[in-house]
Amino acid sequence: MRLLLAATALLLSLATPTAAQTAAQIEVELLDDADSLKTPAGTLTTGPCDKANCVQLDGETIAGDYMVSLHSAWPSRAAPQLVFYSTHAGGNCCLPALHALDVSRPPAFDLGPLFVESEAKPPHVLRHGDMIELTGDAGETNRLGDPIPTIFLYDGKTKTLRIRPDDGVPDFAAMIGEHPDTLLGSPGHRKALVALWGEDLFADLRHALSVASGMELTAHRYLIATGCRPHSCGANQALLAIDLRSGRSIGVIQDTHYADGGRTQTIDLAMRTDFPPRGLPTELRAKVESWLNPTGAKLMLERDRIRLHNTRNPQDDTTR
Repeated sequence: MRLLLAATALLLSLATPTAAQTAAQIEVELLDDADSLKTPAGTLTTGPCDKANCVQLDGETIAGDYMVSLHSAWPSRAAPQLVFYSTHAGGNCCLPALHALDVSRPPAFDLGPLFVESEAKPPHVLRHGDMIELTGDAGETNRLGDPIPTIFLYDGKTKTLRIRPDDGVPDFAAMIGEHPDTLLGSPGHRKALVALWGEDLFADLRHALSVASGMELTAHRYLIATGCRPHSCGANQALLAIDLRSGRSIGVIQDTHYADGGRTQTIDLAMRTDFPPRGLPTELRAKVESWLNPTGAKLMLERDRIRLHNTRNPQDDTTR
């Protein structure tokens, strides 16, 4: 019996990876600026091209910039499944961007620029079945300005990428492609929105998003819903955007009223956000501003109801 137990324990110790073995599995292997790498999807090379310098796969250009390099491979140089390559426009104002490339099988799939090449640790990769977790430095900081890692989740089967939510933040991934009311009707997902808007105005937001298509994911992290009130899409619309990482959101309800035979329009905007002042991410601000532009309104990060008044004659436009 003792011999049997000892043999079983030995087998378990061999089958169970140690902490060091697990850590080794998630470290990428640096390529030391190699100018070529054979992958299951083809041979990657770097060198001069009509765009200064290029990363190419079997002679086809993937990316070009002032400087490019093959940065690292996962799980190894000998058997790469993911390759990180670097691009940089030159100068010292910005760090080189690290792009991730899925080379596990042809055709290769470019995940885009995910991280920056900094003095922080190189990216880490961890596989969970078909899901791959990529951790690195994307230049993000906490409220005190300390650098924090950014984690992306990549589904190699569906070729989809999204940011991982922080601890305690609801997972909105299942809402991608769903009608906004699926989210707004879910007690677990709408809790923070109800607290931010108040019950009455939240119900108004929900009604203003009644007529809508599926919610879209922008920049791998912002869930965007746009819609309108039933039978009133031309004058009454709404937008809701949620950061999948932090759970923060910005929402706008726009109701337009016409007078003087349509010459004068009064726009009522109800806006709520829990992003900090001047803290709306660039990609999200561009999305909201482009949605607001047809109204002639300017994006104002105020939690209180605001009222904008203008006319269709630019010389008579006023804001109050």
